[in-house]
Amino acid sequence: MSYARFAAGALLSLAASAHAQDLSVQAGGTRTNHPRDSSYGWLVQYSHDLDDHLFATFTYQNEGHVPGHHRDGHAVQLWATTSVESPFSFAAGMGPYHYFDTTVAEGAPEGFRDAHGWSLMFSAAATWRPRSSPWFYRLTLNRVHSRHNLDTTTLLLGAGYRLDQDGSFARNATTDGWKDRNDELVLFGGTTIVNSFESQNAKAKGFEYRYGFTPVLRGVVGWVNEGDARLIRRDGLVVQGYFEPSFYKDRFTLGLGYGAYYAVDEYHSAGRKVQGILSTTFSYHVSEGFLVRATWHRIVSTYDRDSDIILLGVGYRF
Repeated sequence: MSYARFAAGALLSLAASAHAQDLSVQAGGTRTNHPRDSSYGWLVQYSHDLDDHLFATFTYQNEGHVPGHHRDGHAVQLWATTSVESPFSFAAGMGPYHYFDTTVAEGAPEGFRDAHGWSLMFSAAATWRPRSSPWFYRLTLNRVHSRHNLDTTTLLLGAGYRLDQDGSFARNATTDGWKDRNDELVLFGGTTIVNSFESQNAKAKGFEYRYGFTPVLRGVVGWVNEGDARLIRRDGLVVQGYFEPSFYKDRFTLGLGYGAYYAVDEYHSAGRKVQGILSTTFSYHVSEGFLVRATWHRIVSTYDRDSDIILLGVGYRF
């Protein structure tokens, strides 16, 4: 089974279960072997309990900057733990890590290329959960082993919060008029950052239509304009599927999406075709029908023009 299929299966298993979830932020340092160097590191991690001794995580990890490499990526892991409920617990996990690395390329006109690939991430963690508190504290050691890229070790310390998942907009609606609103429209504005060593940027904008097929699975059709970031001048149609549970009586949602970006890049003929797009999103419901949404798109290009699109928008559910 490929790493990609494993990741998709893990996310679908999360959608089918109804256990507690955690959200944590951790920071620390990264050590690389070749080249032998060190840098900062940080991560954001979503954790979903499967039973008393198993949990799954989705992690975004940034491994900092070492000579010739700016690497980050996403991991889906399965963990075994002494207990997810005890005040002190120890856990070990492993799973696929999809990395994005801006590397030096002497033959390229701009001197860089965007390397994509799959590695394995092995992890160990110690967690302290004070009793009668949703907050917890975690020390994590991650080891990324890659055949064709960097091997790295990160040591990270941080805090997290146990989330009260609703599982359904409809079931946790606060008013009768809110219950059947599965459709959503959002207008966005923000910025584009090219994944190069100079991080060229430009203003970005877009809109999307989002539909809830199940309590946690949603689909999106939208349009994104990345602006003129010197290396790219790109816009196009976005089609995605999302895993997006809701929390605290539908007050906010967290989501992960993947799909296709039918793009046109006016600066590059190679950009006039389908690119991949991986996204994370957060929404907060201000009042009945109205919401604010923040979304981070990672464009996975086929011609060394990856970009991050960070958007903030206002929307309405109907």
